[in-house]
Amino acid sequence: MKKWMILILALVISLSAVVVFAQYTGSELERKPPENLYPNAGPGDMLIVDQLKETNRLLQEQLTLLTNQNRLLIDTLNEMRRQQAQKPAKHK
Repeated sequence: MKKWMILILALVISLSAVVVFAQYTGSELERKPPENLYPNAGPGDMLIVDQLKETNRLLQEQLTLLTNQNRLLIDTLNEMRRQQAQKPAKHK
C-alpha cells in the first residue's frame, strides 16, 4: 500500500512539474517578438527603388514638356485660324 501511495505521489508531483513547465514555456513563447513578415530591403531592392524614382521624375518632366508643347500647338492653330478668317475679308 505504501508503494502505491509513493507511486501516486510521484506521479502527481511529476505531472505538476510538467504542467508548470508547460505554462512557463508557453508564456515564454508569447513574450517573443513576432516574426518579421516584411524583411528589410537589400541593396538590389534599393537600386530598383532609386531607378523607379528617377523614371518617375523623368516621366513627370516629359509630361510637363508635352503639356507645354500641346499648349503652343493649340495657340498656333488658333492663330492660323484667325489669319485664315482675316484673309477673305481683305480680298473683298
